[in-house]
Amino acid sequence: METSNEQFWLPSVVARICFFLFFFSLLVLSLFLLGNFQNFLDSTQVSLLHIFEGSSLLYVVTTLYYVVLRIVTAIRRCLRWRTLPVIVALVGAVFLFAAYLFFGFLFAWLKPLN
Repeated sequence: METSNEQFWLPSVVARICFFLFFFSLLVLSLFLLGNFQNFLDSTQVSLLHIFEGSSLLYVVTTLYYVVLRIVTAIRRCLRWRTLPVIVALVGAVFLFAAYLFFGFLFAWLKPLN
């Protein structure tokens, strides 16, 4: 039997994954920017760009899944939908997707050098 205080565990897990991926992407981005000043090897910089591409794209997909999951859960359970966590996640997704596109162009520009 289901109690009224019981919540689904999936939105909570997906939100935590989004949180982790956002800060992981920021960490990799900061390491890339720091590597420009610390004279990291070119192969290390390219590896950091690849890691950032993967983590930011995974964050965007996970965030979209989280938003859809929150909407579906709110509709199915007739709950009041809190918009602030979803707005913060979407703003982070827009930021990381823009950075993904920018670094994609940067990576395409650096590709002929390798």
